[in-house]
Amino acid sequence: MALQVFAPPFAELAAYAMRNNPSEIGFVVNDNIDGIRAIIPTDYGMQIGEPIDYHADTVVLLGGLSIPKIGIEVGNVKKL
Repeated sequence: MALQVFAPPFAELAAYAMRNNPSEIGFVVNDNIDGIRAIIPTDYGMQIGEPIDYHADTVVLLGGLSIPKIGIEVGNVKKL
């Protein structure tokens, strides 16, 4: 649960750096690829948007794998 609370601001900040890139940017909690959401530019900055397809050319992993209590299995992430 902690990843859901703390990761979105960091993901939105990373997406802001890519705001002029034509690529679709997504956010996924833990390894739940069925719940991936777009990160979209708005008048208020980058925000979590609607569900999107999870296929991507580039993936950025935030620190969740380095926090043992989060419970993400490295093998599951490699399968993504």
